[in-house]
Amino acid sequence: CEDAWIVAAGLIPLTERLKFLVALRPGSGTPALFARHAATLDRISGGRVLLNVVTGADPADLAGDGNKLNHDDRYAQTDEFLTIWRRILSGEPADFEGKYLSAHGTDISFPPVQQPHPPLWFGGSSDAGIAIAAKHVDAYLSWGEPVDQLAEKIGRVRQAAAAQGRTIRFGLRIHLIVRETEDEAWAAADRLISRVTDDLIAEAQNGFVNISE
Repeated sequence: CEDAWIVAAGLIPLTERLKFLVALRPGSGTPALFARHAATLDRISGGRVLLNVVTGADPADLAGDGNKLNHDDRYAQTDEFLTIWRRILSGEPADFEGKYLSAHGTDISFPPVQQPHPPLWFGGSSDAGIAIAAKHVDAYLSWGEPVDQLAEKIGRVRQAAAAQGRTIRFGLRIHLIVRETEDEAWAAADRLISRVTDDLIAEAQNGFVNISE
């Protein structure tokens, strides 16, 4: 796909109110580099930048970007990344020495419009993912799931965030089918579903779970 940072930069002068949810991939660059990117994009957009932290992805895509860490190590790396990134943008001392990343005397000359930093969005259903959300992010994202499953997951995230003394918001990724009437919308949904088998649906859902964890 196209690079989200460059696409957002190109759209900023053509828009006034549109906000940009840009992918922030901890395994593809340093916290200092992405802190400068985020601050710059936030300033030139007048504070219209949101960042979607992407830790999980298709293993082949991750390997293509040079990230060969396993699931738990990726989330541990993300924890270190966001710790440094948030300190830099908040103007705090960013001296840090971790297992995966380090920073010493790192700062930025021009802070972002949104303080202390552009809002962080994130989705991850594993224990490691929920721990990252509770500690670092402003909004937790989930796929549209059955209500009871979604309620249970949101409860886990809220509880984990409360243990960190934090409150976070929630968002859902849901696909909408819009027609002139409700009957027409359901008919369109039925046509879409009729084109795939239960096995294909299960395979796709399993893939989404693996990526979102």
